[in-house]
Amino acid sequence: MLFKKIRPQVRFYLVGAFLSAFIMTSKSAGPQQKPKTERTTMRIGMVSIYVDSPVKAFKFYTEILGFIKVMYESEAGLAIVASPQDPEGTVLLLEPNEKPLAKNYQQELYRAGIPGIVFFTENILEEFIRLKNRGVKFKKEPTATQWGIEAIFDDTCGNWIQLHQLPKK
Repeated sequence: MLFKKIRPQVRFYLVGAFLSAFIMTSKSAGPQQKPKTERTTMRIGMVSIYVDSPVKAFKFYTEILGFIKVMYESEAGLAIVASPQDPEGTVLLLEPNEKPLAKNYQQELYRAGIPGIVFFTENILEEFIRLKNRGVKFKKEPTATQWGIEAIFDDTCGNWIQLHQLPKK
């Protein structure tokens, strides 16, 4: 109940901080104990982000960011991309914000300055320079935090996107 009373933008940052801390401690804590129950066979296959135009988003995410096409049907408003480093891994659905709820959600996140998604990178300074040279507008340049280094940019489709580099071991 207490978690529901916290403002949405604060909840977002708390969840992000928790995930970053979890990732850091789980990698540095040594051997993990076996769970008392069987492990799941599930994995995250697809995530989505609302965009104001799947056609415009597909162009930005492939030509500017460098993601690769998984599926693209412009007439149907269907655009799915993946990281070239992991083409068989989790894919990103560039989902049209056609419904009022989706449009409102996306616009409120943007107004509040909250990233719609986080992309990890091993070299944030290199990515920052590469993207700046391609005309990407950054709201926040690479900044060190206790969880690593982060930067935030505008995807031109109604979203703030966070780049994140985990701390070096």
